[in-house]
Amino acid sequence: MELTLNKVYGGTLAPIDQVKALLSNECDPSKLSDFVSSVEAAKKRDGKTLERKNYWGELALWSRRRLGELIQIGQDEGTLAKQGDNQHSGSDSESPPLSLADIGIDKKQSERAQRLASIPEEDIKEYVAAVNFDDVVADDLIQTDRMKKWRKQNEDEVSMAGLLRFTGGKAGGHAHVSLNTGIPEWYTPSAYLDAARAVMGGIDLDPATSDMAQETVQAGTYYTASQDGLTKDWAGCVWLNPPYSSNLCPQFVDKLCDGVGNEINQACLLVNNATETKWFQRAARTASAVCFPSARIKFIDDEGNPGAPLQGQALLYFGSRVKKFCGKFSSFGFCATL
Repeated sequence: MELTLNKVYGGTLAPIDQVKALLSNECDPSKLSDFVSSVEAAKKRDGKTLERKNYWGELALWSRRRLGELIQIGQDEGTLAKQGDNQHSGSDSESPPLSLADIGIDKKQSERAQRLASIPEEDIKEYVAAVNFDDVVADDLIQTDRMKKWRKQNEDEVSMAGLLRFTGGKAGGHAHVSLNTGIPEWYTPSAYLDAARAVMGGIDLDPATSDMAQETVQAGTYYTASQDGLTKDWAGCVWLNPPYSSNLCPQFVDKLCDGVGNEINQACLLVNNATETKWFQRAARTASAVCFPSARIKFIDDEGNPGAPLQGQALLYFGSRVKKFCGKFSSFGFCATL
């Protein structure tokens, strides 16, 4: 049976297991990509109740996960080019691998799909069960400790971001801004990046980032987790939103402070306002100005949804354009020279 939205939703919702059977039989990643888009559109159109939102949300997870599997299979078999491969390098081959763009799949779709494909199926099932668990009618069902903890958070809508929170980010990638939740990827709202570029005249380097984050950061040079920015040279105008893990954040802040006044001309540092830590104290002593936003920054997940950070943040500026920094960042909160 062909996998189309009409097979899933013809006025009534087909059982998820039935749709999963169709997904498992679909082997064309371009068709599955179209189906994922249809499911996401259907959620917006039909998700008028929590039950229907969760139906489409779960279906989006399984659909995108299957797409990730097909991309990985195609790359392993050589029918699809891997990211960064020169697809013409095998010119002697009768059938050189297609790029994802050739079949209508963009980089962001591919990254999200492959992240889901790396999550065990049982973890997804457990997450969906935790979201849909009803204490009134299901007291006799066995709940794991993870499910019990999740229910206390009162997060009732199935989503990819929720799944990553539930699994503690077991989907590959690197810890960028964890917000104390374990999610691998959160991105800075563009307004803060626009202000930083306006102050510094541009961003030459982002040493702790990801390919997806660069859609908004737009740094001249950047380093991902696999490239390990701590081992690279830093220079020019730097934007730094370091990994928020307790072992990495101090190392990135120390490297920034070491470079200020030498190879680093200007820098903007976005961190939690952990004023009691040694690394924050050193950053504050080295910086020229600071902005304390009047509200916690709602970082954006890879689906475009704002998060709910557990503490406030601070933006520290290193350089001579103090007046300009305070002028640009005063719209976000209290600014002071240091």
